[in-house]
Amino acid sequence: MEIENSKLLILLKTFSKEEFIRFGDFVNSRFFNTSEQLIILYDLLSEDFPLFDSLDKKSIYARFYPKSEYKDKKLRDIFSRMLDLADDFLAHYELMQNEVTKKRYTLIQFDKRDLEKHFIAASNEFDKLIEKNRPIDCDYLMNKYSVFRLKREFLERFVAIGKRSSLFADMNTEMDLFVDYALFKTLEYGLFIYAQKFFFNENYEMKLLDLIVEFIDKNPEFKIPVIEIYHKMILLIKNPDEVSVYYEIKDLLDRHKSSIHRKTLNSLLVNLFNYTKIESIKGKPHLKAENFRLLKESIESGLHPKEGNYFPENSFITVVSTGLQHRDFEWTEMFMNKFITMLPPEKQKNAYSYCRSIFNYRKKNYGEALEGLAKISIDDFYYQLRVKNYQLRIYFETGDFESANTCIDTYRHFVSTQKYLPDHLRIRYLNFINFTHRLVNVSLGGNRNNLIEIERDLIEIDPSKVENRTWLFDCLKLIKN
Repeated sequence: MEIENSKLLILLKTFSKEEFIRFGDFVNSRFFNTSEQLIILYDLLSEDFPLFDSLDKKSIYARFYPKSEYKDKKLRDIFSRMLDLADDFLAHYELMQNEVTKKRYTLIQFDKRDLEKHFIAASNEFDKLIEKNRPIDCDYLMNKYSVFRLKREFLERFVAIGKRSSLFADMNTEMDLFVDYALFKTLEYGLFIYAQKFFFNENYEMKLLDLIVEFIDKNPEFKIPVIEIYHKMILLIKNPDEVSVYYEIKDLLDRHKSSIHRKTLNSLLVNLFNYTKIESIKGKPHLKAENFRLLKESIESGLHPKEGNYFPENSFITVVSTGLQHRDFEWTEMFMNKFITMLPPEKQKNAYSYCRSIFNYRKKNYGEALEGLAKISIDDFYYQLRVKNYQLRIYFETGDFESANTCIDTYRHFVSTQKYLPDHLRIRYLNFINFTHRLVNVSLGGNRNNLIEIERDLIEIDPSKVENRTWLFDCLKLIKN
């Protein structure tokens, strides 16, 4: 057993100092642990916390079996039992930090013991505790349903059959609470899947979701605003030309923001941001300003996306790209420098190199931009698209048309063969490549009369079907002049 790679030490290295001390209390509690060996092991580990870089498995073994020849299996067994105890500690630690969950388990125990007075008092406290955590998310709705169901099932035992009419009304309320939770969660799933369709070449049938959307269309009066917002978000994604729905959602968010959980609010703002970005590209310029407004509002109010404890790499790049497109260099640089350390450590170098490169590009520091792009480790197809996109633009703007042609060949091959790229994005990038190729050919001495045809084709093409359309028009004007 390689001690530094043991699952136990890998887990313990994630503990803060306070958590490790509490874990010691847990290990030393006779309620949770009766093994003297594990108490001794904790003491040994505490001497080398948090790096555990001077521990040696044979010296640890000698503390338990001083007169015995080293046997790896025996030490693995002790480490395995300690790992089980650490797992139990994490579950207990999480429970101790979640008052709602603790109260629910207490209610279940009072129920099992037929303690009516205790149950009623605790259930009333549970109601107050849930309302104290008022911002609405799926946990809030599930807790509302859970406590009501526990209360109804418990009290039902103490009411004579002939006097249960009120309980039937309670059951109806219980069903309504469950429907609220089910609607919220189904719409949340549905919005996520619909939103991802734009970025990935996947297609799923969602018959249940369609039925739910249809149900809400026919029964629009819900007491929970976030369900109405989710419903309208799905309608907007399915029918993006209904821009009035966007403003309805915006109004609902402004009025009910305080009642919506921050995580849910963040998800909704991200989807609105993506909608305004896509639709402004497709020819709705009034949404371009909305797009940047949403972005800055999300960042400045702390409603930015998170994956675990980190700021997502793609979201970081999107924020920088959008800020640069709006030429707000000061705000964008402030964001880059402040938020780069919030990315996963292994992603920071790549993301910062790419963002600093496109920052230099926008500032027309082309040499530094190309140098930075060349250093980027490309680990997914969207990174490759981004890097090739900017390389091609730099080569063209600097008049290096030979390099531009080489880049066009590799870029076109990549876009044509990438199986995970959605067809609408493939078309968009291929059109950009082809238009740029035509401009390069003219710049290399081709017939300048072709510029008339290129301009006509650019005007006539659907804006959503060509990447960097505004840039292509700028390049066309530059060549013509």
